[in-house]
Amino acid sequence: MKYKELQEKPKQFESLCGHSVEAFEALNEKFYVEYENYFSHFTFDGKERERPKLKRSDNVFESSGDALFFLLSYIKNNPLQEYHAAQYSLSQPQANIWIHLLARLLRNTLDGNKNLPARSNKELIYVLKDVPKVFIDGTERPVQRSTDYQTQKDHYSGKKKHCIKNDMVTSPQHEVLYLSETYEGSVHDITIVKEEDWQFPENIIVYQDTGFQGHAPDNVLVMQPLKKPKGKELTKAQKNNNKQISSIRVIVEHTIGKVKIFRIVKDTIRNWKLGFKDLVMEICCGLNNFKVTFENQLI
Repeated sequence: MKYKELQEKPKQFESLCGHSVEAFEALNEKFYVEYENYFSHFTFDGKERERPKLKRSDNVFESSGDALFFLLSYIKNNPLQEYHAAQYSLSQPQANIWIHLLARLLRNTLDGNKNLPARSNKELIYVLKDVPKVFIDGTERPVQRSTDYQTQKDHYSGKKKHCIKNDMVTSPQHEVLYLSETYEGSVHDITIVKEEDWQFPENIIVYQDTGFQGHAPDNVLVMQPLKKPKGKELTKAQKNNNKQISSIRVIVEHTIGKVKIFRIVKDTIRNWKLGFKDLVMEICCGLNNFKVTFENQLI
């Protein structure tokens, strides 16, 4: 597939790579620098060149745009690698190497453009310093059921499915401000927060659901729906309050939905390379943040 040819069909283009033609071109301007810099100093196999190569030549991708479209269409649609390779006249092993190489370059591009979410508690307190309110929630991603009993047990979420999960902190503008590490499905949302020791600035408003029961940092206003008492019912006023909180907190659900237009973090992921499941989630959050920033600049 040639991305230049597909640009003539904007709707099809966006459905294939998750970005409008304009957003893709803006991202490719950043990606081009990272792509050309890598191949001027390293070979395809990752070996450092003795002398920088000023002009790159290969017969796989004609440009950085084709390489970026190759990766984004893989992330967006989560196809079998054999199928994706056939689209570009590659073998599956070749496609696999390109996917992992280009994913690292795209991550570096998004990092340099400050689109990636924070990943540590020190970064979290910094990115939230001027934010009046945030939304936190957990999200699960299905994985293939392992043949190893202990791995099955670790991935089982208690909801009749095997998965991995992340917690997120999002803004009212649908940006992912913080992304936790990737955990097995058996780990509870509140356990992730405690494990990573999340820190919030004073007087910030935090909207959360009942999965974070007991999370109440000092000097922070926590907005959370009330759980129904055992054997009792909530009052009408309490139900109305829950409804109001949920109507505001739905923003985090919309943000997660925007991230999960990239089906590699929605459907069952089949790539077993160590660290890749966490990497693609970080990249998809960064791609969402890039789109939000780009669209805001057009307003």
